[in-house]
Amino acid sequence: MSTWTKLIAVVALALGLLAAPGTASAAIVITNSNAGSWQALSVTPTASADFAFSGTQTFTVSTAPTNSVLVVNYTQVAQSNAGNDLNTTVTWNGVPLTRAINQVSANTSAIYAEIFYLFNPTAAVNGSLVVSSSGRDAVWNAYTLSGVNTFLAPTTFGKDTNSNTSTLTTAASTPGGAFASIVGAWRTGTSASGYIGASGPSILKLWTTTGGTDASPIMSSVGAYIPSTAVGATTITQTASTNGSRNELAVAIFSALPNGLSTWSVGGSGSWNVGSNWGGSLVYHQPDRSVNNHARRPDYPEFTPTRR
Repeated sequence: MSTWTKLIAVVALALGLLAAPGTASAAIVITNSNAGSWQALSVTPTASADFAFSGTQTFTVSTAPTNSVLVVNYTQVAQSNAGNDLNTTVTWNGVPLTRAINQVSANTSAIYAEIFYLFNPTAAVNGSLVVSSSGRDAVWNAYTLSGVNTFLAPTTFGKDTNSNTSTLTTAASTPGGAFASIVGAWRTGTSASGYIGASGPSILKLWTTTGGTDASPIMSSVGAYIPSTAVGATTITQTASTNGSRNELAVAIFSALPNGLSTWSVGGSGSWNVGSNWGGSLVYHQPDRSVNNHARRPDYPEFTPTRR
């Protein structure tokens, strides 16, 4: 195995990318949240067309730990389902968030359920969370998490049904101790309530609306989460009480940081460890430049991993 192969393998292990499925994980916790509230925006008093819009929500991200993520649950109703979701952008104090999933109904007068995220957001008091899109109504909510493995993108699952019940099952490879962000939206001819439930761990609600903000309420939505997933697949069901056509459900699962990997560093000459099983050292070597001084080759590292 070459020196660089060792380097890549060891760093990947140190970041938890090669952690075994049974590796114990630290708990993911919500650090900032406007639970129970949401930002709603209506852009037209009629149900005939889509309009460009932009809305700002004031939000606070406290002193951000290294392993944190800002999550935005977003729902929208639009006349069109042809690319409106791709028009949606979310920024935190000007920094764009990444779309984890966009779940949209196949029927027109479309319903959208989307999740956006930003790893290690900059801390700010009363910062600006700006959403821009094209549609008729939008509702969104935000929170931050700590203890997240920010080297792994979230795994996502989505479901579109034309009935009152929408059900999806996460992958059998879902790790234990992960955080499942859940957002649901459904078409409601009139204001209606609904709920999200799961066959596995209890699901906690952050917020729920009882109708869209349009002149004729046509959307209800909910944001929820599983704080610590069980190992393996979990079934999540969303049930709308009335007119469940365009029933959208989206899930993004953020992995926890494995125990023992919360901090690590490599300096010019340093040490690293993964739990109590591995140790090693990193040393930078300077090549002999006396022979051909004009060939300024960079320093190169050498890893010496040892198993305890």
